[in-house]
Amino acid sequence: MGFDASCDSPETLTERFFSAVGRGDAGHACAAFEEGAAILSDQRATVVGREAIGELLSNVIGSRATVDHHVHRIHPAGPGLCVLYTEWSYRGLEPDGEVALNTGVALSVVRRGGDGTWRVAFADVNPGWSPR
Repeated sequence: MGFDASCDSPETLTERFFSAVGRGDAGHACAAFEEGAAILSDQRATVVGREAIGELLSNVIGSRATVDHHVHRIHPAGPGLCVLYTEWSYRGLEPDGEVALNTGVALSVVRRGGDGTWRVAFADVNPGWSPR
């Protein structure tokens, strides 16, 4: 589950994450998160740890999902810390074969590690509001 250490900005991190999801590569998508990261899923359950986040992402990728995104806003929140607002749209298949469509705005806290690589520390994939 390697992760390209050239993620030298929050924008690069976001691009690499969505690219991995689009390729169906749960390993690289999961590696975008810190080991102890947390994600608040669209079912409003908190998923903690890279392994558990990988299982959640495998379910999304397993639905043959297409996820489009646009980083709407990046707010520096201190040295090596940023808050990102990313608009996203999702199209995948339910287990019964029905098409699932969803849109939202993710709020993510990303942190630069000692090696300079940015990773996600926390994400709320659908906080229920729009930054507009």
